[in-house]
Amino acid sequence: MKKLLCVVLSAIMIFGLSASAFAVQGDVYPEVYIHGLNAATLYADIDDPDSKMSFQFSGDLKAIIKDKLIPALVKYSVDRDIDAVASVIIDEIDTVIAPYYNNPDGTAKDNSGVILNYPQNVSKNSRCAFVYDWRGNPIEIAKDLNDYIDYVLSKSGSDKVAITCHSLGSIIAVSYLSLYGYDKVSGIVFDSPALYGASYIGELLCGEVELNGASLSSFLKLIMTETEYNDLVSDTLDVFELAGIPDMLAVFLEDGLTELSPALYKELLVPFFGRWLTIWAM
Repeated sequence: MKKLLCVVLSAIMIFGLSASAFAVQGDVYPEVYIHGLNAATLYADIDDPDSKMSFQFSGDLKAIIKDKLIPALVKYSVDRDIDAVASVIIDEIDTVIAPYYNNPDGTAKDNSGVILNYPQNVSKNSRCAFVYDWRGNPIEIAKDLNDYIDYVLSKSGSDKVAITCHSLGSIIAVSYLSLYGYDKVSGIVFDSPALYGASYIGELLCGEVELNGASLSSFLKLIMTETEYNDLVSDTLDVFELAGIPDMLAVFLEDGLTELSPALYKELLVPFFGRWLTIWAM
């Protein structure tokens, strides 16, 4: 009897899933995809498509390491003068990330931001990526999203869209829903949503930063993107990772990082991330 009951219940479940899948397939809506942090290209001037922002060092990397960083580290190993090391690191990183700063009030610096490119051909089977400035005010971004959704609906002839959002995109999605409701949304998928980012962001803005080999390698690869050293650094770091060198280096630098944290927190982390309104929205 138990076996028969299991078979019957399994058949019901299979039929139910099939019926649900069939029902979903019967209604096709254009998909609007909302990306996460640092997923859209920013421009120093949104009126100039040739002004793409990228992480760039102020000078030759070899010269920076040879003439500035190594002497500061040697001095630190002798007299534990962390200020010399902090000065080099903060100055160079500040130059690299300078284009991504917002104004103190959270607005975009100068005329920087994203270039909005609406898709020309949209059907009910289309997947349309909504591009936004991931440093900005989620409420203002939600207004742009509403305009984008209206555009997709008018072009596709559909009465609703399906939304998929990733990470920070979830903040934008719920901001949109809070302002405009669900009338134009058939359904929504949250992919790794950043809806509970308070502890992560809180630790960041309080200077509670840990260093490990993986994060060190990722950061170096990131800041070398679109530079002449990109391939060389990336391939070298891949070899180093296999040998466990970044992990050993992270352990070696951990004490120094602890001493650097107050300066990094005050002069880099808070001015940089603290002016991105999406960070506070998490």
